[in-house]
Amino acid sequence: MKKIILKLSFLSFFLLSLIALLIVKANTSSASYFTKEISSPCVAFIGTITSFIPFSLFEFIIAILVIALLILLILCLRHLFKKEFRKSLYQFLNILIIISFSLSYFTFTQGIGYNADNLNISLYEDKPSDELIDESIAYFTADYNYVSSLLERDENGFVINPYTKKELNDLINEEFLKHQELNISTYSPRVSTLTFSFLFNEFHITGVSFLGVGQASVSSKLHTAEIPFVTAHEIAHIKGVAKEDQANLTSLYILLNSDIPYLRYSAYYWSYLSLIDIYRLTDYQSYQKIISSLDKAIITETNNIAKYYSEHDLLSAIGDFINNLYLIFNGNKDGTSDYDDTSTSVDTGDKDDQGHVIYEITNYSPYQKLYFQTYKNLL
Repeated sequence: MKKIILKLSFLSFFLLSLIALLIVKANTSSASYFTKEISSPCVAFIGTITSFIPFSLFEFIIAILVIALLILLILCLRHLFKKEFRKSLYQFLNILIIISFSLSYFTFTQGIGYNADNLNISLYEDKPSDELIDESIAYFTADYNYVSSLLERDENGFVINPYTKKELNDLINEEFLKHQELNISTYSPRVSTLTFSFLFNEFHITGVSFLGVGQASVSSKLHTAEIPFVTAHEIAHIKGVAKEDQANLTSLYILLNSDIPYLRYSAYYWSYLSLIDIYRLTDYQSYQKIISSLDKAIITETNNIAKYYSEHDLLSAIGDFINNLYLIFNGNKDGTSDYDDTSTSVDTGDKDDQGHVIYEITNYSPYQKLYFQTYKNLL
């Protein structure tokens, strides 16, 4: 009986802790304060310790957790079938204790951040003039071509990474520290490599941030053009930026404002199509013209990477389903759609000379607004 009382005490403590944490999460102000002042410093402390571990802990902890739960479930059912009800109850309580502790710890370190305020990233919120749109697209297209010309490529047209893994990690951490206006953790995490990258690649999962151990990990299968953006995205998570759209926007903000060509190239690779989507919707001939002005090496690499992922698509639907459930469970009602950068537009009812529908954009996307503001800051 003493064992049962002890287990019930542990279970009650973890369940009450979870309820208390969910109450904190329910309010945006308290969630923001908790994330910045409590969970982020704890994650930084834990990450400082785990940074000495050269491999990703995520897969191993999940595997150990799943195996432990399966063993306990088997023991629980075995005792139940033998009518050893007390022993079966022991194992059942063990299962509940592990689950309640895991949920409480996850909510403490990571889950509450999903209801925190958005970051203080300056976006252009006014209606942009045609002049601002044209000048912004022209400027960033020229810069995309410029940084592309500075990078070496392999025989398949892929950019060659000019930095070691550690050098790149340090550079991106330094870029984050330049932007104190973001008001996020100053902790500079080390980024590890996912051990089972080949499997995550088929799920189309490029990186994972596990705040419970203060560790960000990226896939070893990433193309060079993808690495800085994904790395900055995962670092943003470790710094307390939980929401996927905010982590993407933070990554773009950090890299787009960098003086390092390779980092800007990665920013463009991930976001440039969002910028020129303005022309695709409102002026298709300008869209065709701007595409034709791009460095052919950029177009080749973009197409080759798209082809690669179309050929490594075995488990992507499953990966999207799991990730979607995870995000919705954490209060993100948009699920994996949160990764997308989309504008809002309406059909004007007109068509151009080539028969393309002309749309009017009623709300520009976050990436587009960031591009406009970044260009305005350069003037």
